[in-house]
Amino acid sequence: MSIGISKPIFVIVLSLFLLMLGVIVNFINPQIFSGKSLSVYSGIVQNFQQTIEIRKDGDPHQQLIKENTRTTYIAQFRLGEKQINAEFPKEVLIKNGDQISVCGEEKNGKLNVLTFKNFSQNLTQNSSVWWANILAGIVFFILGVYVYFYVMKSPMLIELVVITAFTMVSFYLIYRGLVVKQAIEMLEKAV
Repeated sequence: MSIGISKPIFVIVLSLFLLMLGVIVNFINPQIFSGKSLSVYSGIVQNFQQTIEIRKDGDPHQQLIKENTRTTYIAQFRLGEKQINAEFPKEVLIKNGDQISVCGEEKNGKLNVLTFKNFSQNLTQNSSVWWANILAGIVFFILGVYVYFYVMKSPMLIELVVITAFTMVSFYLIYRGLVVKQAIEMLEKAV
């Protein structure tokens, strides 16, 4: 069933990956990979507008493929002179006049929010659950390693593409989880 790779090698590769991930989560700044930096802004919300974007994936005419709907809440507002954008999977719990602090990534003169603390409503909201992103990244990596060591009979192009895709998705999910985790920590230190 395997191509000469034993289970101990699979366990060693997986153990090294998890050890490396532990080091990355605790000691490495994820911004070194993207070149972007996180910023924290505080102030009173002005010109708050929120829209809802609904995306449908899949084909409703095909019975085998289930249609999937994703809802994204997109908020735009100002804190002083700074334009702020927030895209969250749940309603953004902000209104005009709220005193808030936000942390996010700067892009094209705007701040894309990863997390915020609303002092007026006494709540905190994050763009995603950081540990769920990291966990999903680990699952994708394990699947990629499993396919490479135990499923591939001969390394054909399509199999290598699938493994590469699994690996890239896993690294992106882990990176995204680390960025959100760092934003949460930065916001907690700033307030």
